[in-house]
Amino acid sequence: MESLAVTAVSAVVSADEQVAYLVTDTAYYDAAGIVTQLRSKVTVSPSLRIAIAGSGCVDLNDVARACETSATTEEALRRLPAITSAIRDRNDRGNPTGRINGHNDLMLFAAMWSDQRQRAEAWVVASSQAYLGSQYTPFTLAAIMALSSPPVADDVFAAGVTASAAATALREQRAWSLANDGLCFVGGWGELTSVGAGGIDQEKVATWPDRIGRPIATAG
Repeated sequence: MESLAVTAVSAVVSADEQVAYLVTDTAYYDAAGIVTQLRSKVTVSPSLRIAIAGSGCVDLNDVARACETSATTEEALRRLPAITSAIRDRNDRGNPTGRINGHNDLMLFAAMWSDQRQRAEAWVVASSQAYLGSQYTPFTLAAIMALSSPPVADDVFAAGVTASAAATALREQRAWSLANDGLCFVGGWGELTSVGAGGIDQEKVATWPDRIGRPIATAG
């Protein structure tokens, strides 16, 4: 799987803590912003009832291997900080300049069902404080109830994480330009992943006219 330059992610836990959600896009692209693939950016393990998405320079193959070799959901979750650190180290070796400008940073978002605590949960681990703030210790797990990268309006999920709300969040994120140059990075189609006691569901929530071999050049 190719490294992702940036991925739109929202992780939300329902008010009753029965479902955890990930909202993501599906466009992969190269350093020039050209779309190379259109497919899911979420690693799911139905048996563990955990779904993981990455934002930043991250290869989800590392995440998939962790899920495949973990005996429990809690084990898969506990391995995410070490995976984040290993990916960041590999990024730094491959792109020393990126260590200075932040291009090598990444975040992993997990939505899961905990049999141990009998509730749905969302977690994030990041390689720096750049997005989560000075109170966050890099390479540690932080429990979250709602977090979007890039940010979305506070009220987008106020009435729940519906397909319509997920599409609205992605449209807001699609309008965000990485360098204010008109080139966007959110594309393909939107995907809503739901994780609860009964398992994992995924549905398409938005589509855009993006094509492989072309840049995502216009928001909307």
